[in-house]
Amino acid sequence: MKTQKIQTMMSKTKFVLLALFVAFSFSCSPEDGADGADGAPGIQGEQGPAGTNGTDGANGEDGEDGEDGNANVISSQWLSANWNESDTDTEKIMRITPEQIGLSNSALTNNSLIIIYLKQYGTSNIYTLPSSGRWNNAWYSFTFGNNQSTFTGIRIKLESTNGATLTEYQHAGFRGNSFRYVIIPATNKNQIDFTKMTYEDTMSHFGLEP
Repeated sequence: MKTQKIQTMMSKTKFVLLALFVAFSFSCSPEDGADGADGAPGIQGEQGPAGTNGTDGANGEDGEDGEDGNANVISSQWLSANWNESDTDTEKIMRITPEQIGLSNSALTNNSLIIIYLKQYGTSNIYTLPSSGRWNNAWYSFTFGNNQSTFTGIRIKLESTNGATLTEYQHAGFRGNSFRYVIIPATNKNQIDFTKMTYEDTMSHFGLEP
């Protein structure tokens, strides 16, 4: 009997202890705390390998070719001196008509820059008119159309500057005296002063045969 009471008391004691343990466990469960501060950044990883180059895109269509540098420029061959309008001892005039040039007198007069070059006897130099060339008593010049019926085309004039008779070495075509004209439309003149360029530079600029 006594033993049974002791066992009953022990059983109750175990039950009470178990209950206390469970209650204590719940009362000690931690509550969620505040977020801690962010840690220091980690070391940056190594750079990965470079990607494969992309494929080049298709080429676009070629644009249209631009106009040649000598578009609409008119150039003669070397023309032997031919004093067909006036031929005196001290003055000689050679006229080249619009028909020979292939350009109307109006276009020649109003829309063109004209350059005349001179070759002379006894020298390989090429001179741009107006000029005395290699002579100190002669003057080569030119004018072009002024809308008068008696004055069309290009006139090339040679005159004595001291009243002395001009020699065949100064005027004769068979002595190598010759002229070449280059006619440049106003649209091609741009900002270049072709009259100050050498003969060779002008030929090169327009792609003309010297």
